[in-house]
Amino acid sequence: MKKKSEKDLESQFQDDDWLKEVYIKLLPQLEKHVLRNSGTAQDAKDLFQEAMVITYKKTKDPSFILTSSIETFIFSVGKRKWLYELRKRKEQTGITEPIEDEGNTIEEIIIKDEKQKLYLQHFNQLSPKCQEVLKLFFSGLKMNEIAKNLGFSSEGYTRKRKHECQDKLLKQIKSDPVYKEMEHE
Repeated sequence: MKKKSEKDLESQFQDDDWLKEVYIKLLPQLEKHVLRNSGTAQDAKDLFQEAMVITYKKTKDPSFILTSSIETFIFSVGKRKWLYELRKRKEQTGITEPIEDEGNTIEEIIIKDEKQKLYLQHFNQLSPKCQEVLKLFFSGLKMNEIAKNLGFSSEGYTRKRKHECQDKLLKQIKSDPVYKEMEHE
């Protein structure tokens, strides 16, 4: 990809050849990221357009100082916008646990969000009984209370069941290619 000076940032958006290069290079990367994170190819295309518009507007701001390549900046804007979209979707589905991001870099926030998405994806694949056991356990209930709530015969059986459900969840997560990829990043 052609390198241009910071003075020339705004003019890059007028250069059809540069725009085609950016589209060819960045859209597949952004699409891969979005597809791995509960999105569609159309989501990626929309996101790419939004990232380009936001970046163009930024280049018109005289106080804007670019500290990376313009392509890296566009890609980061796209990833950040997708993070916000995922948060919005989670809120619409009733998952209201906020993601703490104060003091974290964009990459840390994205990784944390990807891990949470991966966990939820595999949690939802568990049997309804396993989901209920783990929800009650994570909400802070004691084993005897969980046993009563779910009609289990004993506290020991409840503990065994919780352990089996946790093991199954961890095994599913660790066998997921996305998890393996996260470990190598």
